[in-house]
Amino acid sequence: MDLGLKDKAVIVTGGGHWGNIPGVIARVFAEEGAKIAIADIDEDGGQEVVTRLKSMGSEAMFIRTDVSDMANVTEMTQTVNDSLGSIDVQINGAAVFKELGKLFMDVSYEGRLKETNVIFNGTINCIRAALDYMIKQQKGSIINILSDAARVPELFQVHYGAAKAGVAGFTRGIAREVGRHNVRVNCISPGMVQTEKHLKRRELRQKKMGMEKWSEMQKKRLKLYPLGRLGFPEDIAYAAAFLASEKAGWITGQTLSINGGYAMAW
Repeated sequence: MDLGLKDKAVIVTGGGHWGNIPGVIARVFAEEGAKIAIADIDEDGGQEVVTRLKSMGSEAMFIRTDVSDMANVTEMTQTVNDSLGSIDVQINGAAVFKELGKLFMDVSYEGRLKETNVIFNGTINCIRAALDYMIKQQKGSIINILSDAARVPELFQVHYGAAKAGVAGFTRGIAREVGRHNVRVNCISPGMVQTEKHLKRRELRQKKMGMEKWSEMQKKRLKLYPLGRLGFPEDIAYAAAFLASEKAGWITGQTLSINGGYAMAW
C-alpha cells in the first residue's frame, strides 16, 4: 500500500540509534520516500543514522537537540522547516531511563527530574514548536511514543510511567484543540520490544541468572502475551507510518496499543 509519505518532511526525536524504536521508525519512513530530520542529543549516533538513511537514497539530516530546552527545540524546528520545506510529521520518541532498575523511593530527585524534563516537558516542547508550522500550513500529524508502563503499574518504572501517562493526557487535550487546523495528534503505546538495548540487557541477565532460570522466567513472561512473542521495532514503525498518513486521516487523540495483546484490559 502506498501511504503517500513520499517527500513528506518528518522529524524524529530520539532517533539517534539505528536499532531503537525511533531509529527504526526513521528507516521505515525513509523507505516510504520521506525526508528525515533526526533530532537527538547523541551526535555520533545521530550522524550514523543519517549516513545509513542517505545510503538508502533518502534525504536526511541530523540536528543535535536537547528536547528539554525550549529554545534549542525552537531553533531545531525552524532549521528543519527551512531545510526540508515544511514539517509534515513529527515523531516524539526522545526518552531517558535515568535510574533504570530502582524503586521509586531509591530514585534521586535529579534522576526523576531528568526523566520528566525529557519525556513529558520535552514532548510538549517539540509539539509546541511544530504547531507553529503545522497550523500555518493547515495540516500535520504528530505521533508520541508512549510505553505500556504508562498504563500498567510496573516495578522500577513508576516515575517513567507517570511521565509517559502525562504525555497521553496531553495528547488527548491538544488533539481536541488543534483538530480544526487539520492537525492530528496520536500516541503509540508499545509493550516490551526487542530493541538492541533490550537484547544487550537480556544477555547480561542471562549471564547473571544462568540460561535455565532465565528461560523459565521468559516462558512465564510470554504467557502474558496472547500472541506468544515480544515485539520488534518494526511492529511500532509500520503503525507509525500508517498513523502519519492520510489513510489514517480520521484518527486523532487516540492511543494505539501495540503489545501482542498484553494488558488489553487496561
